[in-house]
Amino acid sequence: MEFWNIFRANEVIRPSDSMIFGRYSEAGISESKLQIWDKSIAYYESGDYKSSILELLYYLINENNPNNVIINESNNLVDFSIHQGSKIVTGYFNNQYFRSEVQIAKGAELKIGLLRELTEITYELEYGRFALNKEDIITLVFDSYIEESSPYKLFYGLKEIALFADKKDDVLLVDFKNLKPINNAITIAVPDSEKLIKWDLLKKLISDCNNDTEENKNTLDKFQGAHTYILLAAIYKIDYLIKPESKIMEYIENADKDYFIDKSTDLTSKIKLLQECINNISEIPQSQFNNEIYNVVSTFSWTNHSSHSQIKDVIEAELKTFNWFYENKNYNICEAICSYIVGYLLYHFSLIPPIKELLQFYLELVEPRFFSKLNGTEDNDVITSLMIKKRINKISEKYKSKYPALEFISNTKNDDFHLNLRNILLTIQSYQY
Repeated sequence: MEFWNIFRANEVIRPSDSMIFGRYSEAGISESKLQIWDKSIAYYESGDYKSSILELLYYLINENNPNNVIINESNNLVDFSIHQGSKIVTGYFNNQYFRSEVQIAKGAELKIGLLRELTEITYELEYGRFALNKEDIITLVFDSYIEESSPYKLFYGLKEIALFADKKDDVLLVDFKNLKPINNAITIAVPDSEKLIKWDLLKKLISDCNNDTEENKNTLDKFQGAHTYILLAAIYKIDYLIKPESKIMEYIENADKDYFIDKSTDLTSKIKLLQECINNISEIPQSQFNNEIYNVVSTFSWTNHSSHSQIKDVIEAELKTFNWFYENKNYNICEAICSYIVGYLLYHFSLIPPIKELLQFYLELVEPRFFSKLNGTEDNDVITSLMIKKRINKISEKYKSKYPALEFISNTKNDDFHLNLRNILLTIQSYQY
């Protein structure tokens, strides 16, 4: 069985088809869920606060995994729990008060450094605050008087503490050794064989970034922008294909933030920060890496919803440099540009399923050995534009029922690999739904 069975008419189900790539996304919300949200708002505006909060909790239920939210009603009190990664947000509300909290870690000894860290973090939070319960467990609390508990406030408040706890608990445990872990949600184990394949990919991506051949050095010295494409493409591949938690995820987040948010730093300094991210990840031992690879049940998405115009603008802006590098036969830079665009879209936006599947198809083309190892197949077939066009049409047909107006206009016209990579992005840029 070949890896490229992905293209063929009688498509087989591969092991990788059931694997989880990338972070949880809230994109593609059904019409029935939107109606639940509207009911929550209507109840709140009419003064029926209990019904409003109940509808909000129903809205948070994951259609693909309905056990992410548990609700128990008893007289005038409603208890609930919400799964987010390795954490569970628990809470209750009655006729007067709404309260929710998530446990972070147990503090055997609260040192000044930890207290300073928690204080600084609290200033960054809009809804939540840190507290210490009777068992000396550090918790993140979000509460509100019932009449002030609008669906918008509760949604974003719960999302803030849930996402923060899920992301920061592992980081705090690494940085402050005296803390004891509290993982009150059940994580889903990843097989050791899959971890090893992901470890090999990590080493391969790091090696690609540290390519010190004379030709590569000359190109990167001459075109600093090309270096950023290579580094960011690798960083985003690590996030989507390997999906690490804890320190690696923090390194990725900080690198992305430093590059795009800090407008005062010059390009040379930003490249150094990106390279520092790669170096930090490269220093993580395999044992720690294995501990950071697991799957979870999620309720909230890290990424923001995207419009077609946003996707189009990103692709259009970044592809402007592709043609020049292609004409000058810098094909590795051409691939890095395309991979950066794909990674940026997957990292920053909640994409509708057909767009996400097409972007993942792109990654299967540029990382065939990784997917071959996951599927126990070979990757020695020649890719043609016709094969790519067929796959694009299959994705379009798959989602026609949910997106009746969906149409991918394939731009693949020849069998040049790098032009086909670009043309997949042009296909996404021109899609309609």
